[in-house]
Amino acid sequence: APTKVYTHLRVNNFPDGGIARLRVYGQVVPQTLVASADGLVDLAFVGNGGRAVACSNQHFCSPSNLLLPGRGKTMGDGWETRRSRTPDHSDWAILKLGIPGSIEKVEFDTKQFCGNFPPLVTLHGTVSEEDIPTDDAQWVEVIGGVPLTADAQHYFDVSAKDVFTHVKFTMYPDGGIKRIRINGRPASS
Repeated sequence: APTKVYTHLRVNNFPDGGIARLRVYGQVVPQTLVASADGLVDLAFVGNGGRAVACSNQHFCSPSNLLLPGRGKTMGDGWETRRSRTPDHSDWAILKLGIPGSIEKVEFDTKQFCGNFPPLVTLHGTVSEEDIPTDDAQWVEVIGGVPLTADAQHYFDVSAKDVFTHVKFTMYPDGGIKRIRINGRPASS
C-alpha cells in the first residue's frame, strides 16, 4: 500500500466527456491544524485525520458523518441507528482521534433529529496503538450519562486531563445525532 502523502490529484478525461463522481480512498493526514481563539483543536475532525473505526449499527447512516465539517444539510448526513425495543439496549461508535490529546470541551449536535434523538449519551476515552482498541481496552469516562434534546447543539466542559487516542460515544437506547466535536489540546503541545 502506498505510504506517500498527496496534496493534489489530477484527472485527465480523454478524449472528452464527463465524470459524474470521483472518489479517493485513504487516510487524511493533516497539514496544518486550525485552532480556535482559546487554542483548542477539534481532535476528531475528519480534516485533522479523525475517523470512525467501529460501530454497533449503521442501519441508516455511517458514523463517519459525525466528523464532517459544518452542521450538515439533511438527516442523512448524520449518524442514525435502527430502533430497538430490547431492554437496556445501547448503540455506540468508536472514533479514532486524528490527533491524540486531552479533551476540554465536547459538542453533541442533534440538528434535524426531532423525534429520534438519543435521550441519553456517554463519552469514554482510551489510549490504543491499534485502529480499533482491543476488547480489554481500559475506557475512562469523559462525560457521564447526559440527556440530549431535539434539534440542538449541546456543549459540555470536560475536567479530565488524560490524553486519549480514541473515544467511544454511546447512545441509550439508540437514535440519531448530526455531529460530534471533541475539542482539546494536542498531546504534542
